[in-house]
Amino acid sequence: MPISTAFDVWLLQYGSIALFVLLFLGVIILPIPQNALIMLAGALAAQGKLLILPAFIAIYLAVTLALTVTYFIGRTVGVFLLENYGRYLGITLIRMEKVNKWYNRVGKWTLFVGYYLPIVRRLMGYAAGMGQLSFRQFVLYAYTGALVWAILFLAIGYAIGHQL
Repeated sequence: MPISTAFDVWLLQYGSIALFVLLFLGVIILPIPQNALIMLAGALAAQGKLLILPAFIAIYLAVTLALTVTYFIGRTVGVFLLENYGRYLGITLIRMEKVNKWYNRVGKWTLFVGYYLPIVRRLMGYAAGMGQLSFRQFVLYAYTGALVWAILFLAIGYAIGHQL
């Protein structure tokens, strides 16, 4: 069964709940094609098989909740893990300090545009937490970026769904 067919079945059977769970797990750890999943939800909404507003709410809540969880993981245990195991990856405290300075200067914008790059999307919450970015700035940039990203890909899927 192709991957899109599996997602079709889950979305058609469980609706926005499946969308929420898949996106949440996709941001935290699983290699789920989130952009394609959101566009699929938009296409199904255009065909009347999924309600657009609950789908949008599920997308937005899943992504913001998952990023918030990764932010707090990065903030609480991320530095500990880097201090104790970072040397195996070539990460030193000096390098981490440079990353923190960069992140506090321009890194917060990564939270806004990082959604469009799957690997970055998966790591940006952890990085913001480890970089000690304030929670207020994290929320401002990450949640606004999530809003724009969710609307864009849902709209693309919706437009494609009308063509099918």
